[in-house]
Amino acid sequence: MTLTRAPDRSDRRGEGFIRRASASKAVLLFERAIADDQALASTVEIPNLLSVLAKAHADLGQFDDARRCIGEAVTAAEASGERWWEADFHRVGLCPSS
Repeated sequence: MTLTRAPDRSDRRGEGFIRRASASKAVLLFERAIADDQALASTVEIPNLLSVLAKAHADLGQFDDARRCIGEAVTAAEASGERWWEADFHRVGLCPSS
């Protein structure tokens, strides 16, 4: 499949992108998106991007990486006080128990 566009931030969960591209391409692009946001000292999208990255890792059977991403997403959300991504962490099914 040919990758025709980057992740669309209007697609909150990024699932449409993962469906259009392979999960391995999604991993690379979402890792880059996270690095770009971190370079800008942005924290707003990080938990969401990490949850989408976790989903892509899970789709590839990389469950340790998926759990690590969810753990980082939970930590980032708690540090920033952002709660609106929390449902996505649970939806991915890898959220550490509270």
